[in-house]
Amino acid sequence: MNKRSERYLSKRAERRKAAQAKRAQLPASSESMAKERAPWRRRAIKFIVGTAIVGTIGFVASVYQIAGGPPWPVAPTFVPGFPSSGNAFDVPFSVTNKSALFSLDHLKITCRLENVSTDTNVKIAQLPITASDGEASLRPLQSASYGCPFPNMFKFPEGSKLTAATIIFITNYDTLWVHTQSESDPFSLNTKTNPPQWTTGKTIQ
Repeated sequence: MNKRSERYLSKRAERRKAAQAKRAQLPASSESMAKERAPWRRRAIKFIVGTAIVGTIGFVASVYQIAGGPPWPVAPTFVPGFPSSGNAFDVPFSVTNKSALFSLDHLKITCRLENVSTDTNVKIAQLPITASDGEASLRPLQSASYGCPFPNMFKFPEGSKLTAATIIFITNYDTLWVHTQSESDPFSLNTKTNPPQWTTGKTIQ
C-alpha cells in the first residue's frame, strides 16, 4: 500500500471518529434543550391558569353587578317587616331569592319557635309549624311576604304579653332539580322597644 492510500484511510478514519463523537453529543444537547424549555413551560402554564382565574372572577363580578345577584343558586333570605302594635307574630317577613339566574321551586317554609315565653308563664320551645303546601316558587331576584302561622294555631291567654321569642325559618326547595334544605339566621323579639320588633340574631342576656 502506498503512502497516498494510507493518508486516505487515515483521514477517513478520523472523519468516522468525528461523526461518532457528534452523535454521542446529541442526547446531551437534547437534554440540555429540554431543561432550558422546562422553566418557560412552567411560566406559560402559570400565566394561562392565572389569566383564566382572573377572567372567571371578573366575569362573575360583572354578572353580579349587572344582574343584581350571584349567577348561582343561593338559599332564600328573610327580613322582618315593620313592627306592629298587635301580635308580634302577625308581622310579615320578606323572603327573597337573591340568585340572578335560578328559581327556587316547590318552596316549603317551616317556622320553628326556638323559645317563646309570656308574662303568664307560658313557655314553648322547639316547636316547628308548617303552613305552606310546597307549591310556591320564587323566581330569580323575586321577593314575597311570609308570616309565621303561629297565631292561627295557638292562642295565648287573654291579656298576656310576650317576654321573649326566638324563631328560625327552615326552607325546603328545589333548584337545578336538586332538593335542598336551608336554615335562616335566628330572629329574636326585642320586647324593650315599643312596639316590640324582630331583630336578626339571638338576644344577649
